[in-house]
Amino acid sequence: MDLDWRVSGGLGNLFTYGSVGVGVRFGWNLISGWEIPPTGNRAISNNFHDYTNAPDYSFYFYSIVEGFAIAHAIFLDGNTNQESHFVSRVPFQSKAAIGLVFKAKNFVYRFSYIRTTRIFREAKKDYEQAGVIDIGFIF
Repeated sequence: MDLDWRVSGGLGNLFTYGSVGVGVRFGWNLISGWEIPPTGNRAISNNFHDYTNAPDYSFYFYSIVEGFAIAHAIFLDGNTNQESHFVSRVPFQSKAAIGLVFKAKNFVYRFSYIRTTRIFREAKKDYEQAGVIDIGFIF
């Protein structure tokens, strides 16, 4: 079993934020070097490991919880130097994900369920959810 935490942030003209998260995984023949993936729904699925010395077969379950404080997101807030169109956003957000990863020889299969709190104030639901299926080939 592995437990990992992360503190991250960014300061820029496109995106300014801070985040704190924790993740846990448990399974069989765990691949070393696991870390909590970067923020964002799709980023969870793109965190493939370095499989250079990995065993032929491995699987694990994982769970991740992360909270964000977003100061500026230009794609939602609009132009920074003049009035422009914008979307009213929620400054504090969270994300939770659970998933299963299975490696068999040169193939890696990943199944994830991701749930995030709402991003827009006008959203009809309090959360968004997504299922992600990844299949990777190691060569």
